[in-house]
Amino acid sequence: MSGLPTGWTEVELGEVWHESRARARPDAIARTDYIGLEHVEGGTNRITGAGRSDGVKSAVAVFSAGDILYGRLRPYLNKVIRPPFAGVASTEFLVFKESKALVNGLLMRLLSSSDLVAYANANSAGVNLPRISAKRLAEYRFGLAPVPEQHRIVTKIESLFARLDEGVAALKRAEANLVRYRASVLKAAVEGRLTEEWRRENPPAETGEDLLRRILAERRKRWESEQLAKFEAKDRKPPKNWRAKYKEPVAPDTSGLPKPPERWCWATVDQLAPVIQYGHTASADPSKQDGPRFLRITDIQDGRVQWSGVPGCVVSEAETEKYRLSAGNIVFARTGATTGKSYLIENHPEAIFASYLIRVGLSYLVHPRYVSAFFQSGSYWSQVERGKRGIGQPNVNARVLANITLPLPPVREQVEIADRVASAEDVVWQASNRFMGNCLTAASALRQSILKRAFEGRLVPQDPADEPASVLLERIRAERAAERKRRKPRPTQRKRQPKSRVP
Repeated sequence: MSGLPTGWTEVELGEVWHESRARARPDAIARTDYIGLEHVEGGTNRITGAGRSDGVKSAVAVFSAGDILYGRLRPYLNKVIRPPFAGVASTEFLVFKESKALVNGLLMRLLSSSDLVAYANANSAGVNLPRISAKRLAEYRFGLAPVPEQHRIVTKIESLFARLDEGVAALKRAEANLVRYRASVLKAAVEGRLTEEWRRENPPAETGEDLLRRILAERRKRWESEQLAKFEAKDRKPPKNWRAKYKEPVAPDTSGLPKPPERWCWATVDQLAPVIQYGHTASADPSKQDGPRFLRITDIQDGRVQWSGVPGCVVSEAETEKYRLSAGNIVFARTGATTGKSYLIENHPEAIFASYLIRVGLSYLVHPRYVSAFFQSGSYWSQVERGKRGIGQPNVNARVLANITLPLPPVREQVEIADRVASAEDVVWQASNRFMGNCLTAASALRQSILKRAFEGRLVPQDPADEPASVLLERIRAERAAERKRRKPRPTQRKRQPKSRVP
């Protein structure tokens, strides 16, 4: 390491830190705060919560207020904090106390710097659970500033980071406002307020009730055609009263619902969707490039699918035909943390869907983008929450989905609503994912740039009056050597036995 500022010296981290290896059994200490890796936000030095020690079974690391906790498991997550309180922590944390040569405020920033994170990643052991050992971390070399300058650096970093945090907080507030704006647009859409003026200026030739009757008639006609085809294939005549076997879809229970907007009506998903189907059970195979893509819950992120990353699977031609997705289908997550989330199939390659998804195939008389917009609304989510089953692993089934009730406008108004919602969604997406995403990325990069300047000696000016770090380091080394010498046990002298005389 060359070009260090005046008064700085190159050291190994282990020479100047003060590692604490205090451990305890949870049942042997008083009930106190517990910090696990899950309580730390990566890359921000923030504590997001805390548990209690009496809920922990294994040994814990003990820390005091102001100590540094460094997450050594998966160091790329960059989990480093300085709790303002005492407590215990997971042993996946290394604990450091204040040392004479390196102040803890600067140690926390050093451990969070991109250079050290890269070093820790490169020197971790383990494939599935990579960790860096204290021994390897101690070998990291960096430039050590004089202690008075360290304090000035910490003060400057805190000042700059506080301003950055204010900007990030403002972005987060704006992002929350965008979420509320989107929700209000969807609410207005499904309540008829978004197109209220348009509706007065464009009276439809067909009402929502007329449309629903046409959908149900078309559905029954299709069922009858399918039944007749089956009879013909078996060379049989239709039995008497065979039409009576037709099962009408579930009608909406409107007893607790408000009156729909003029020319609208209430309908159920079951009435609008001839197909409500569970997906195919198979194992994903990323190496299988030919054949249909195998869409899973995890492939749907932020309302989008990166089809290039969707794997294939082993599937027969008959199964492909049965589970093939079509444009206008809507798939739903039926279990797990994303239960109820939906995705409209558009502009997709040949694909089938996995068993933890439910496919809704709508009538061709309904606009799929309008129905998809309803499936993002608060009205839909309140019904899903009422229909969820399970606590640890919540889920919804096809019956719950079939009973979801939604407002049905005339077709032309469905198209108008879908277009207006799409425009609002585009505004939200552009602002949130592009502008705000870029700003947050820039803020993170600026944070690392500040740290880089700090550890290169370019953040604050040097003071010739500061004691050089090398002088302090030599004094600390001498003190440690003297301490080791003082503690070194003196060898016990064995009493000399008198020589025996041989008579």
